[in-house]
Amino acid sequence: MYIAPNTNIRVLKNVPLDNTYRNTIYFGNATNQLNYFLSKQKYAFNNQTYQRVNNGVMTLNRSADDLYDCNYLMFQNPSYGNKWFYAFILSVEYIGNTTAEVRFEIDIMQTWHFDYMVNMSFVEREMSITDKVGDNLVPENLELGEYVYKDLGISSLFTLYQIIVAATFDENLEDATGGMYGGVYSGLHYNVFSTWQSASTFIADATEQNKADGIVSIFMLPVAFTADYQAAYNATPDQFAGDGYDAIYTIKAAAEHAGVKPGDKDFNEKIIAAMTEITVDGTTGTMQWSADGAPNKAAAVVVLHDGVPSAYTGK
Repeated sequence: MYIAPNTNIRVLKNVPLDNTYRNTIYFGNATNQLNYFLSKQKYAFNNQTYQRVNNGVMTLNRSADDLYDCNYLMFQNPSYGNKWFYAFILSVEYIGNTTAEVRFEIDIMQTWHFDYMVNMSFVEREMSITDKVGDNLVPENLELGEYVYKDLGISSLFTLYQIIVAATFDENLEDATGGMYGGVYSGLHYNVFSTWQSASTFIADATEQNKADGIVSIFMLPVAFTADYQAAYNATPDQFAGDGYDAIYTIKAAAEHAGVKPGDKDFNEKIIAAMTEITVDGTTGTMQWSADGAPNKAAAVVVLHDGVPSAYTGK
């Protein structure tokens, strides 16, 4: 039985897909999928001879020069069904002045997009629709490498310091059960020292009494911040208190700079834009932010003068 040639072929350009399958596109239904790829169409060929899915080659009535910028195609054999087959263009070869040979490979993901079901799987990375800063709220655990700084900045708060030794025992080396610090429970006791000698003596005594393993963390905070914190909460701030303080006041500074308040339209977008325009002089240093959200935070260097810690001024 003779069947008149009626295959439809569409040659597309600028389709963001290739046969590495590094990226693909999800569609909710076949109509959306078809309309998307048709929007990328450069040439349409109708009433063509039957195209075999696994043959991987077709001849088109078009010069090779016209097809070199095309990277994708789709075809349909109406005599045998309405299914569209999607394929990557692998190469275009000159046959004649108005004829070219196109080699292709079927895009399995798009061709059979609605014929398979993805079972429970591990998602390595998922892009949001817009991929704007702030769209992806789940950390991707991407390794950022070591912190790098260019300039040394001095915060007005980095003058005098206190040394805090977080341990399972108190200043008398007696076992301690911890307590509430700024409304957050910690199983550690925070021992506060004004000089490095007193802190070192405490650590040496703990070592002599075989209790050094009970020291979990040692950090420093500005005296001004520590005093204000103790006055407000009747507790010694932990190593995250300064970070939390700076985070809240950074948002406050951005909101004031942008002239917005919670509940305003486009609050998030304006806060993000303002972050690149502000400089925050916080308890943990002077901070700025780049357009991609990366912080530029000046390093803080502490110098000990006669056992008293103070900020390094470059002299």
